[in-house]
Amino acid sequence: MKKIKEISITLLICLAFVLNAGQNITRTDGRVYKNIYNLQQSDNFVLFDMDGKSYSQPKHMIQRITNNRGNVTYEKQELKVTIAPNDTNEYIFSRNNVEVGRGKWLDAGKFLVTEGNIPEGLYKRFHDSGELKRTFSVNDGSLNGICKVFYRSGRVERSGFYKNGKEEGKSTLYFPAGKLKGFSYYLNGTKNGQTKLFYESGKTKASLRFKDGRPDGEQIMYYDNEKLASKVVYNNNGKNGPVTFYYESGKIKLQGKYVDDTLDGVVTTYYESGRIKKRETFINGRILQK
Repeated sequence: MKKIKEISITLLICLAFVLNAGQNITRTDGRVYKNIYNLQQSDNFVLFDMDGKSYSQPKHMIQRITNNRGNVTYEKQELKVTIAPNDTNEYIFSRNNVEVGRGKWLDAGKFLVTEGNIPEGLYKRFHDSGELKRTFSVNDGSLNGICKVFYRSGRVERSGFYKNGKEEGKSTLYFPAGKLKGFSYYLNGTKNGQTKLFYESGKTKASLRFKDGRPDGEQIMYYDNEKLASKVVYNNNGKNGPVTFYYESGKIKLQGKYVDDTLDGVVTTYYESGRIKKRETFINGRILQK
């Protein structure tokens, strides 16, 4: 019984070897590895044996893998995005130079697929000079996943997450040197919640809030010395409430009030010493008296 078991195991090993042998790998430069076996794939490398030796190849250099029947089991996909000749807002998606779909931005956080059924993958758009410009993560026929915009240097300029073509969650901006420039939060493709902007020094430039894509509540700006630059209140889709501007020293420069996006009531401006420079009365944005 033990002998039969050993024979069965040996036959299974031989069968596995036969099924895995006879595969061929073709590289992007045309070189071919024939009759390979013990093939293993990871995200970045392909490992295999040939003629009693072990080999490792970067996956981005592999064009095609065929099994012992000649069937293609892996083929490198060149997924690209280009701009339509007659519409700079229309994006053409292609796989191995064959168009598979089209889409366009409805606004900054919403992307609509207008034609085709775009296969899953990471599609890339390039600058005219060849550097990577943007990546589009496609799944289930729409933008789903992390999408990025790049500087020509290769550093990330903007990174955001998309769900069914709409930006969702935290979106991050970077300076060309890689330092954090700011971040915003999105809900269903529109800004909702906190937005913060920074100087390249790392100091806060702005602390803002949005609701349904519009400024909402107190919006605060800062000088690069961390002193307040301005405070403006937004609600009901516009400036409504007190407004204050400051000198870089922190002293008040102007105080007043907005009603429906226009100055209304008494507006006072000050010298940096604190003395009143002038006082004006506004009605519906027009000066009534000084």
